[in-house]
Amino acid sequence: MLEINAGVVMRKRVQRILIGLMVLLSCVSRAGSEGQWERCSWAVDNSDRKAQCMRVSLPLDYGRPELGAVELAVKRRSGSRASRAQLWLVHGGPGSSAVSAIEELAFGLQSTRPEIDLYAVDHRGVGTAAALRCPKTRKGSRTSQNQFRAADWNSCIAELQARSGSELPYLTTTNSARDLGVLIERFRRPQTPVYLLGVSYGTYVLQRYLQLFPDQPSGVVLHGIANPLSSPIAGYERSFNDIAMALLDLCKRDPRCKTRFNERDPVEVGRSLVARLNSGHCAATGFDGAKWRELLATPLMRRPTQEIFPALVFRLDRCSADDVSRFKHLAQVIESFEEDESAESPLLGLHVAVSEMFADADDLVTLQAAAATYLAAPGLEPALAGAAGLWPAYVADELVGRWASYDGPLLMLQGALDPATNALEARGVGAKYRGQHQHWIEFPNGGHVLLGDTPLANGDDCALRIYKDFLDEPRKELDTTCASSVLPLDFEGSCDVSRFLLGTPDAWGDPKSSKCRR
Repeated sequence: MLEINAGVVMRKRVQRILIGLMVLLSCVSRAGSEGQWERCSWAVDNSDRKAQCMRVSLPLDYGRPELGAVELAVKRRSGSRASRAQLWLVHGGPGSSAVSAIEELAFGLQSTRPEIDLYAVDHRGVGTAAALRCPKTRKGSRTSQNQFRAADWNSCIAELQARSGSELPYLTTTNSARDLGVLIERFRRPQTPVYLLGVSYGTYVLQRYLQLFPDQPSGVVLHGIANPLSSPIAGYERSFNDIAMALLDLCKRDPRCKTRFNERDPVEVGRSLVARLNSGHCAATGFDGAKWRELLATPLMRRPTQEIFPALVFRLDRCSADDVSRFKHLAQVIESFEEDESAESPLLGLHVAVSEMFADADDLVTLQAAAATYLAAPGLEPALAGAAGLWPAYVADELVGRWASYDGPLLMLQGALDPATNALEARGVGAKYRGQHQHWIEFPNGGHVLLGDTPLANGDDCALRIYKDFLDEPRKELDTTCASSVLPLDFEGSCDVSRFLLGTPDAWGDPKSSKCRR
């Protein structure tokens, strides 16, 4: 990893380690003119003009085009060599902007596969002008969006209804999936293969897309997989806590990590903290139990931050003056990524989730009671439950909760340590798609992001290698044996990651014995 020594590098580092749980990007390039490609920035906070942007208008309701149009942003980067394929990048959230994050979602393919043209399109309800927001309510509330009160939600909904009310029923997963297929048909070149990569909620969108356009793609990659037959967000809090405990169990089995706990059982330390945090442990931070759960959930998404999770638990148990200072620093870093005037829209995520991804969830009282028994939980389910009875949800259509009939090339990448799209549910997708040239690959040490986060001893990255092999020849048998050779988690952690999140390179708070990875 590069040293964090400049603003651009810092922004890239933050995107790499915190993608998926919070709004990552606070600056986007111009979307371009309606129906016309214009030069725009490829990289965030840059004026490199290596990409092209366009705004496109599509029917608000494909069945009733007279109702008007919705505007979407599209970005592309043509390969530096003669084009042999297109790759369409579909972001998650719901509510994340693929146009903003195209550089991150490319995972270096602009350099390693320069013959592939890269495309990104935002979901409906995402984009600098189109994003669902209630800025007045957000500005007036002293709580995070995950802790909005009923009065906040009522105010937010009224604000949205005034700004975007007529569009809300049409900001659906199915319509976003249809948009994708329509735009691919518009921009594809004759006889040119088209591939798609979906990450997180993007995998949910792509499975809907495959119901509508099963014959369009030459190959599809699902990365961090949502099961369309379950309610993907039901059980979200429990999943984060399960991964927290799984990491502490791995620490227990790692001699050096266990030694850091002075031979105490890391799992038991974590369990004992739950009641103590609810009773005011480490009060000098000013955090209550709910705040601690949200704070401890943040590092659980990706390998570089998962590696310092046991250290956070150790320091929280100890709660020295220096530990308090480090946790306050961590909270400030996380809060700096709260929603701003960017293209991201967590409210679109809420809109989609309440409408079609949360049907089997428990009620608010039950969720709050369960959360009080967890060490780490992001607070998303209680937030959705608090809003569900008030929110103007759309009616789930006939495609919700169904499989696609797709027998083309498919690569499925899943981490066993993924808290956001948990492996237990994701395995159902792998069991469904078992045809020729369809591959399920599960990484035992993998988190929510796998591409670039599955290191091998020789310096290569396993998931990236398999991904690029698939894009090269999707109908060729893949060598997936490296999945069992991914390096174990290093619980000393990266010096750079710790320095950024905690303000010190030593995650454990013991500089004399620090062995952080440089």
